[in-house]
Amino acid sequence: MWSCRSLVTRLCCDRKWLLSRAPPSRPQFRIGYSLRHFSAFYHLDGGSTLGDGENGCVDGKDGKKDEFVGISSSLFGGVSSGWKVSRDGRIQNSRGVLAGSGGKGHLSKKSGYYGVNINAWKVTRDVHQLVALTFLEKQKEEKEKAFPGQKVEVDHIDGNRQNNSVDNLQWLTRQEHVRKTAASQPHPRPLISSALRLYASNIATGEAQTFPSINSCRAFLDNYSGDKLKVAKLRGSPEGVKIKNWRITIDTEKFRELEGEHFKPLYRVHDEEGRIFLSFLGLAGKLDTIPYIEVSNRGRVRFRNGRISVGIKKVGYLYARGYRVHRLVAEAFHAEQKQLVLIAGAKKSTLQVDHKDGNPLNNNVENLQWVPPDVHATLTWTRIKGRQKISSKNTKPNESS
Repeated sequence: MWSCRSLVTRLCCDRKWLLSRAPPSRPQFRIGYSLRHFSAFYHLDGGSTLGDGENGCVDGKDGKKDEFVGISSSLFGGVSSGWKVSRDGRIQNSRGVLAGSGGKGHLSKKSGYYGVNINAWKVTRDVHQLVALTFLEKQKEEKEKAFPGQKVEVDHIDGNRQNNSVDNLQWLTRQEHVRKTAASQPHPRPLISSALRLYASNIATGEAQTFPSINSCRAFLDNYSGDKLKVAKLRGSPEGVKIKNWRITIDTEKFRELEGEHFKPLYRVHDEEGRIFLSFLGLAGKLDTIPYIEVSNRGRVRFRNGRISVGIKKVGYLYARGYRVHRLVAEAFHAEQKQLVLIAGAKKSTLQVDHKDGNPLNNNVENLQWVPPDVHATLTWTRIKGRQKISSKNTKPNESS
């Protein structure tokens, strides 16, 4: 039972609680959000509520850089998504909120491009692609018409992947894009020692192309994945292999031996304790029948495909297939000297290879010798002290002056 006082208090102070049990209505912005989505899906008012052009693009349309235009509907099955893009490369989602940092999207550390995830449509795109598809769709159509059957890509004119302004973008074919990227690098990236230069000649036009590696040539040929680009196939075809109207030949420079150079094979040896190490012929243990690697008296290694290399520099030494090159050379060419050091009482597990001139990159056979650890330390210290004395003499002031 309600008392009169309680009833009056409820009526005066909490009037809505007594008169209506219905939950409060949704805020106005939620209603607007729903109407905007409804109009986007069902094309209310002639489908122009989002500012799309007649065919979903505004190619050639003049507008302010900060003006947002609906992203081309071709990405969403001909339906307007509510997402917008500006000519300066910013993205706005269907709620009018800028996507990512300042509307630029989210920067990928792997690719270096800005991108966005449109989760409602399960679409992930780079921002430069969205800008080009929206503002440069006619240019794309003209490029595809001029080069039928070829893939077209979006290129950053100034080479800056983060500059997604429409003025900095253009459509190019895959081959045009590869050529421009290679030609625009003022300082080409240093190639790893395994990179093999390839030459391509167009059979129809005679156009010549040079590629610093097999991978770059494969990309030029629309990611060709056949066996013809394998090293063995290229080496076995002096006149070149034919791929997609191009004749491809390999540079034989990295297969040539130097004057006076000769190679010896090293095999993997499996001893009784199950350990595996590399050794020259004549040692006990189970020996592989195929050489694991070959080393030369000039401090170079030759792999199974015939490629010759000095190795890859790591922590001050040259390595090949996980082994230090100077130890491989000493193993192949100084086996007798190694045995003499062992007979003198040195332990095999602690033997070290000394560079006589102190240069760890000079792996010529004349510059190497097997030594015990204590001898190696003494030789290294003597060389360091000798260099310090020479340096002090050169820097000593002239007393006569």
